[in-house]
Amino acid sequence: MSEIRKIIFAPLTLIGQSAISVIRVSGEGTFELVSNIVSKSFSRFELLDLSKFYPNTLHHVYIFDKDKNEAVDEVILSVFKGPHSYTGEDTVEISSHGGLYIYSKINDLLAKWGAVAAMPGEFTKRAFLNGKMDLAQAESVAELIKSRSEESRKLAFSQLTGEYSAKINSLRQELINYCSLLELELDFSEEGLEFVSRDELIMRIDTLINEFKRLVDTYYTGKLIRDGINLAIVGEPNVGKSSLFNYLLNYDRAIVSDIPGTTRDYISETLTIDGFPVNLIDTAGIRESSEEIEEAGIKKSISIRERADLLIVLKDATAGLGNDKISGDNSIIAYNKCDLLNGHSDFNCKDSLLI
Repeated sequence: MSEIRKIIFAPLTLIGQSAISVIRVSGEGTFELVSNIVSKSFSRFELLDLSKFYPNTLHHVYIFDKDKNEAVDEVILSVFKGPHSYTGEDTVEISSHGGLYIYSKINDLLAKWGAVAAMPGEFTKRAFLNGKMDLAQAESVAELIKSRSEESRKLAFSQLTGEYSAKINSLRQELINYCSLLELELDFSEEGLEFVSRDELIMRIDTLINEFKRLVDTYYTGKLIRDGINLAIVGEPNVGKSSLFNYLLNYDRAIVSDIPGTTRDYISETLTIDGFPVNLIDTAGIRESSEEIEEAGIKKSISIRERADLLIVLKDATAGLGNDKISGDNSIIAYNKCDLLNGHSDFNCKDSLLI
């Protein structure tokens, strides 16, 4: 039996104590296989021929173990005939009662009659191979499942519905049209025929190039929406980085102390700001140190600073402006401890963060 035609099954819901568990079975011969483990009656095995059921219908049946002559569970079958199913193949979804033991019993019966456990993403892989979705849509299924914010959900869903693919196809068709015009001009150049002016053709191609550039530029934005913005709080020791970290999280996650160098390793937590996932990172204070553990933490801080999408460079207002050796183009400079100035300094931190 070929790899693509084997009958596969997998739970569509988390396995555990719950009201309902859903198991999907898909592949050529699915109806015949499932017919061997379902019965119209719970007291004795009564064969049901699923291939004669109307497609896209629900049926109340019993999972039945013929060897033990006993019913296992009362379930609802959802029957989908290919190509009108998620995978494009004959598919049955078994809605059983939740619970690990019940699932294991159904799992054993399916395996006994020849079905094999699906690999991660195998249902979607079959949907792609059977022409139910293109590659971009197949990739978006996992992204939609893993989405952590409203923006990442919207991005994945627009890709799943074919919006991204439609844009690519449109640009591809335009490119083919322009290539055809160029070939036409070359074929009839000696006859002096001009089907489209050179200036207009150049303008159209430039417009197309700009469209491709805009599409490429969306990769970085999409990556930030999908994976989250890496926002690192950096600065010298004892400027209040951990205090700001706790303030933004709204609970005490990091240890706060007046002793410089308290944070030896970075701490990361995820939060959502205006619908965008943010990976907030508290780092060790950056300074010269001969202490081995602190030095290792400082090296990690420098590495995180170089990889971060955005930096909050926190400074001590009581130390004045000082030299800026940490911030870059992706930095927000914030001054802390403004409340300790007590009007004895001309330093203006009116718009600074107060911890």
